[in-house]
Amino acid sequence: MSAPILRGGKPASHNDLIEGFRDLGGNLMFLAANNFYWQVVKRRGVMTKTKRWRDLGRPEAALIGVQYLANGKVPRQPWIIRRSRAGSWIFAGTGLREGSRLGLGGVEIDKTSRASPRGVEVLAEIPNLFGPGLTAQMTYYETQKRARVFAAGALYFTRLVHVDPVTSRILENLWARLASE
Repeated sequence: MSAPILRGGKPASHNDLIEGFRDLGGNLMFLAANNFYWQVVKRRGVMTKTKRWRDLGRPEAALIGVQYLANGKVPRQPWIIRRSRAGSWIFAGTGLREGSRLGLGGVEIDKTSRASPRGVEVLAEIPNLFGPGLTAQMTYYETQKRARVFAAGALYFTRLVHVDPVTSRILENLWARLASE
């Protein structure tokens, strides 16, 4: 199978395809952390990580809204809801409001950076999880082409979705918004 689409005369990467989808107005939902960190190349049937996308001038925050910051086994802490425009519909029907606590996240965390798209909103944070300034951020943004992008910003956001009605409602709200025209 040959690689679809070309970028600068080279076969497109998965990153190219996802960025292209978003740039055409496609919606994305990242429900974990540490997405699009490594460029992976497949040669002769072997996949090898080569360089971090940000070292190739393509920081993951430009696509996702946040990028990998840190990791650790413990602790896991709750997200704290922050004031945001998108929060009014994302958290609708959950009883959550600014300052409320949501679930337990951690292990790997993402945060906004200078490469984050203009207008990215921080919906919730896990402050200083692995030390001062090492804060996980849950985000949302929309593009001029009407793409909608959500990022959980830490692992374990959806871990208990099958038994936690609050997380389930948040995902239902997100799905409804991202699936609408």
